[in-house]
Amino acid sequence: MIKKITVFAVMGLLCLNFPVKAQHKLLNISPVKVGAPVPDLLWNTPMSFYKSGKFVNETLEQYKGRVIVFDFWASWCGSCIEGFPKLRQLQDSLFDGLQIVLVNKASTRDTRENIKEVFAKNDLQLGDLPTVVQDSLLAKLFLTTSLPSYVVISGDKYLEGITQHTMFHPEDIKTLVLERKRLLDLRRKINEKRGGQ
Repeated sequence: MIKKITVFAVMGLLCLNFPVKAQHKLLNISPVKVGAPVPDLLWNTPMSFYKSGKFVNETLEQYKGRVIVFDFWASWCGSCIEGFPKLRQLQDSLFDGLQIVLVNKASTRDTRENIKEVFAKNDLQLGDLPTVVQDSLLAKLFLTTSLPSYVVISGDKYLEGITQHTMFHPEDIKTLVLERKRLLDLRRKINEKRGGQ
């Protein structure tokens, strides 16, 4: 009986150690500065998403190589919700080189039910845009001061900028995506020439 209690106690302590290590990782995160590369942690840390009507755990790895716009929002932020159609239109016009990812920080105190409700009410404006739910990682990597705020990451994994909604211009994102595409095409052509020699 004492052996069983000891085994259970040790297993319990080991289980408690894992969340502490994960929290410790988050505590040691430094904010990314504009122009600096984002850490690998951004791409390979599992996060909770709400997309296509379901809550799923995924990483951002699937969006690597595209220009990414993170839109920090909350269910109680009218300006955030008013901005959704503009983001959806931008996503639709640049679908192969851009990914809009909505981000709902844990500090907004939105529940999963709040988020589901916003998506149900704004289905036509949001479509299949994903949102990170109860985020703590992105909030530590990218310091935002108001809602909505936008964080832009180039396809080469560099932080291009952080801005508020009054200074966010879709034309700038289009330019960034098209320039990235042009550079990738040029790189591909150079590699094809080298391979043909």
